[in-house]
Formats: sequence, C-alpha cells, structure tokens
Amino acid sequence: MPTRMASGSTQSGRSEPICCGRPSSPGQQVTTTTCSKLLGIDYSGHGNYNPSQPAFPNDQRVRQSLAVAYDGFELEGVSVEAGGRTRLDDVALSIPAEGITVLAGASGAGKSTLLRLLNRLDVPTRGTIAWRGTNLDDVEVLAHRRTVGMVFQQPTVVPGTVADNLRLAAPGLTDAEAVVLLDTAALDTEFLDRDASALSGGERQRVCFARTLATEPAVVLADEPTASLDPEATALVETVVRRLTDPGRPNTVGWVWVSHDRQQTERLADRVITLEAGRVVGITS
Repeated sequence: MPTRMASGSTQSGRSEPICCGRPSSPGQQVTTTTCSKLLGIDYSGHGNYNPSQPAFPNDQRVRQSLAVAYDGFELEGVSVEAGGRTRLDDVALSIPAEGITVLAGASGAGKSTLLRLLNRLDVPTRGTIAWRGTNLDDVEVLAHRRTVGMVFQQPTVVPGTVADNLRLAAPGLTDAEAVVLLDTAALDTEFLDRDASALSGGERQRVCFARTLATEPAVVLADEPTASLDPEATALVETVVRRLTDPGRPNTVGWVWVSHDRQQTERLADRVITLEAGRVVGITS
C-alpha cells in the first residue's frame, strides 16, 4: 500500500469505560493535500464550491468551508506530559469513524496514550480533541463512552454468567438480544448461561467485545486486544472485527486498534498511523 507522510503540523510532530472495564490490577475481576482546485474553493472566502466535485474530509479547511462536521476524531496541537516525560508531542491528526485504523510504533511511542485520550480516560496537557465536530471537553463522559467503546489487552469479566456480563453494559438486554451479540462475537448460544470466569482467554475477550457492542457504539478503541491470545483465538477475533466493518452490514462499527504485530496490521488495517517518540511520523492508507 502506498505511504503518505503526515502533512503540515503532523509531520513536524506537530473515568473508565462502562462496557469492558479495566482492572486496577491484572488479577482483579472488574469491569491533505489542499484540494482547492478540485473543489473550486478559494480559502480567502471567495470560492465557488461545485457540489458535484468530491470532498476530501481530511482537509479541515475544506470541511469548514462546507460547514460539515468530520465524522471521526480530530486532534489539534495535542500534547501529553506525565511522569516527567512527554508522551505525545503537538499531535495534529484526523481519525475517521469507519474502517480499521491501526496505531503502530515501538513500545513507548504514544499509541496507548493516544487511544486513552479518545475515550476520555486521559486528557491532554495541551491542545484539543473533537469527536464528530464537538470538543470532548463539552461531551458528557459516560454518554461518550457508550458511543466510543473500548476493549483492553486483558479481557476482564465479573463473577456470574456471560449474560450477567453483557447486562452490565445494557441492563435491559433480553436473552434474544444477548444471543445476537454472542453470534456477532462468534460465540454459540449456549455461552449465555456459562460461568464467565471459567472461559478461556479468547472466549473472555470475545465476551468483552460483545459487551462493548451492547451499547451500539460507532467506534471501538482496542488496545492490543489479541496480544495475550493464541493464534486460533486471534484469528477468531480478527474475523469478528473485519465482519463488523463490512459496509454491507446495517450497523457498521469503526475501529482504532493498537498493535505491535506487523503481520496483523497488514491483515487488518485500512490505514496505519505510525508514532515515534510521541509524534506522528507517517500515515499509510
């Protein structure tokens, strides 16, 4: 796939999800190229936009000219400083709410930090983050986390059945609705009444996927969700994720996925954002 370096400021470097939970300890069970000629837009304010010509949503000035909110995340001048170090450094970036976007880079590059910002688990030291045109500072956190779900590397469940775990996210969930969620996550109907804590790692992770999907999110953020799984379980999870992005489905789900696995990235990614020392150094699509 051709590589495009992040342009402009991007190249120059310039509390807790309700669905799948994150344990406080591992053993705890809880929960643009500017396109003015193509668009006929003069950015001085005297353009003659031709609606028959294609829009390029990753150019913010184009969106502003058309008064269209970007369907996804927009980061402007985002920096995160913590523990005496800079984890993200003046990041400017757009991430669409469709397909699979993989965040790639070495350990410590800032991938997980970026992912946590998108779910309001962390807030930037400087800069702004918008979701579908609204600053995250102005979004109610729990409502945002139902629209933007998250799963983690370690699948976590609460004591009880799989159905009990699914209803943590959707208390009014019927058995029939729960079965649909299980099917989406490649789990048989009989899992509904099984003890969640007795499941294998791969099965627990797919229960976490189903639990996150119970709130009907537009996007799911995934922080290395297959890193601790065997190849067979990983393949099942990847099949689930790819199925959920199928444009032929009535309700598709976008993914922002952190991975260290280059082969997995090649299998899954519609676009790859590469980070290095807290800066975006490349975008591949």
